Amino acid sequence: LSESFDTFLTLLTTQLRNQDPLEPMDSSEFTNQLVQFSEVEQAISTNKQLEQLLAMQSTNQAVAAISYIGNTVEAVSDVVPLIDGQATMTYALPEKAEKATLLIFNASGQLVRTVEAETSAGKHTFDWDGTASDGSELPDGAYSFAIAAQNADKDVLDVPTAVVATVTGTQTDGTTAQLLMGHVPIDLANVISVSKPKTDA
Repeated sequence: LSESFDTFLTLLTTQLRNQDPLEPMDSSEFTNQLVQFSEVEQAISTNKQLEQLLAMQSTNQAVAAISYIGNTVEAVSDVVPLIDGQATMTYALPEKAEKATLLIFNASGQLVRTVEAETSAGKHTFDWDGTASDGSELPDGAYSFAIAAQNADKDVLDVPTAVVATVTGTQTDGTTAQLLMGHVPIDLANVISVSKPKTDA
């Protein structure tokens, strides 16, 4: 837009400089061009103000994200961080399922663990010890998971998932502040709940 503004100004002044003195530009046409000039200038000013507001919002989000560090957060996600051999996942069945299976995949998309999941309607929590289906211990990192469930009519159920972990840091993707759970980034908008870490009595 700023380039269009400069071009418009150049064209207008060149037009004035080279017009025929015996047949000058029509006054109404000249007025219309001045109005366009003003509108472009106002649009540029508005864009600059919006950019400033967005920059302020991004800064405020980054500052707010810092306060989450060290706290336990539940957030909508299908990627869970395995930290020190521990990970916690939650899922919510919209209705009673005839059968439900929790599937865990590594970063390469390979299925590493299957677990028979709870089938009653409502929210459920699964604490994973970081072991594969063959009992071997898996390395810490990011793992994706899903719930494969169907009801008594054999209809596949849409099951929302979330993760629970301690926030270890923050980062920004350029416009949005994100929380870090190990190596797993979580957008602030996906946070469901925040709680203080448990301490020994």
